[in-house]
Amino acid sequence: MLAILSAVFIICGASVLIVTGDRIAGAILFALLVGLGSGLASIVQGSLPLFLFGASGYGEMLGRLAAVRLAVSAAAPFAFAVLIEQGGAGLALASVVVLGVGAIVAFTAIGR
Repeated sequence: MLAILSAVFIICGASVLIVTGDRIAGAILFALLVGLGSGLASIVQGSLPLFLFGASGYGEMLGRLAAVRLAVSAAAPFAFAVLIEQGGAGLALASVVVLGVGAIVAFTAIGR
């Protein structure tokens, strides 16, 4: 449930920025929503694998997941910059929304 809520906060934050553009109120709301989503994500990153896979081999599993997460996190700024350069900020933010919806679908499927 927290994983889904985290993705919802990030999607809402990106959506607010798409709608409000460069207005300061939108930027503040964006920062709050993405901060909430990011904070929940940091909790979920440690607890969801434990819930899904159990305590046996937990450290090894967390290490593998962290390696993938760190590689994606390292590539994300470059990919986001390319999207902004090629299609504008709206396209880049829309891609965040689409990826967030994909995360919600994945988390929902895991929960069943």
